[in-house]
Amino acid sequence: FESQNTFGILYWDGVQAFPPYYGNGQRHHLISSLNGASLPAKGALKERGRRLWREAKTLPEFRGLLNFWGVECFPVLERRLEHFFGTDLPEMVSIYLKARLLLRVQRPCAVLSSTMGDYGRHAVALAAKKESVPFVIYQHGSSRGSVQMESADSEVTEHNDLRSADYVLCYGDGDARYHRKHQEANARIIPVGSAALDHLKRSAPPVTRNRMLRNYGLTPDKPTVMYVPNYMDGNIRIAPYRLPSPSRSYGLQRRFLEVFREFPGTQFVVKIHASDSDPCSPIVQEVADQHIRNCKIITDPFTSVLHMADMYISDYPST
Repeated sequence: FESQNTFGILYWDGVQAFPPYYGNGQRHHLISSLNGASLPAKGALKERGRRLWREAKTLPEFRGLLNFWGVECFPVLERRLEHFFGTDLPEMVSIYLKARLLLRVQRPCAVLSSTMGDYGRHAVALAAKKESVPFVIYQHGSSRGSVQMESADSEVTEHNDLRSADYVLCYGDGDARYHRKHQEANARIIPVGSAALDHLKRSAPPVTRNRMLRNYGLTPDKPTVMYVPNYMDGNIRIAPYRLPSPSRSYGLQRRFLEVFREFPGTQFVVKIHASDSDPCSPIVQEVADQHIRNCKIITDPFTSVLHMADMYISDYPST
């Protein structure tokens, strides 16, 4: 970066529509940066996308891509593909063209993004490569899930992050080793630590540990262990095998409760994730039914209760 004699960085926040962007810590508006540059109308791009779809769906070689194990899957995916060609693809092209113009005008030393979770990010990454601007990804969460660990690859990381970026900023040496296993990727892997955790250390709540424990009905002079189980959403996300199955998760969590009962002199806090979209773990009811007196259930944000425990148990390696 030093060779460009500038430290301007453009941050892309990943929303689908081309938003205001962030450069050198300040928010800018796209329209003032492009100075009225001529761009194709969205209606024209959508019409071209629909025309491309009408042509593609008649091609046997295109439909053949969707035959799996002798089963023709094109009829199942046809409506989604039509939406992709008519809506998503034109939006990608629009973002790509706008990003190229923006980079050409602003000439930042780098474009910074997070995990490549949407097509807008990919469009900006391609635009950055075309304009010879380094594209940098700062790792979001963990690079692998509970089931994957080192036994399987993370398809989202391998196919999205490592193939899109020039530089990947990850948390530590362990993550760097995992990323570097993919020799076909051209990204340079740099461990830099976690800015989120650094910020958390600097923004500790002013409340004292003893007061916090009393607020939850706990005794300050007893050892406190906090268990933070993960979601129970199974294998429903885009990244396969991100978590154990709900039954496997419940079995592990129930075994933890059995261990907690073996240490009556220690108080245990189970920090359940509060979410309307994810099923609540059955161990919440089990603690009540079994009258496990040295175990308390809370749903407060983890960052707000970090300072109340002496030890933490987590069953998922992520932030």
